Amino acid sequence: MTAQDNIAAQYLLLGNPAASGFRTTQNWIGGTIHSPLEAEFVPPPPRHVPGLMDDLVDYLNGATHGSLIQAALVHAQFETIHPFPDGNGRVGRALIHAVLQRRGLVRGQVRGSGVSALSIKQAA
Repeated sequence: MTAQDNIAAQYLLLGNPAASGFRTTQNWIGGTIHSPLEAEFVPPPPRHVPGLMDDLVDYLNGATHGSLIQAALVHAQFETIHPFPDGNGRVGRALIHAVLQRRGLVRGQVRGSGVSALSIKQAA
């Protein structure tokens, strides 16, 4: 899997080319639309997103931890990075399924989850 595979999954899940790709502006959760001062969470600045996603994909493609722990960590880290302007929740949930499928805990793809967009490589 690559960071580009995540972008492809986001595109397939949203179907909106205008909202596709890594974010180029700062976003935040909670507070007001004008300022992150009262936000519940502020993800890393957009300039860090490509490197953070590369690190996440490196971990996702490995097998350092057990399957369920890896799926949970991948999901939590993805949501922390919050790499897209929209669709982070949907792609994050698809990543859980991708990890579980890659590690052999589920068979086949979950319909409509975007997992088919995620090119899953077997752990070494």
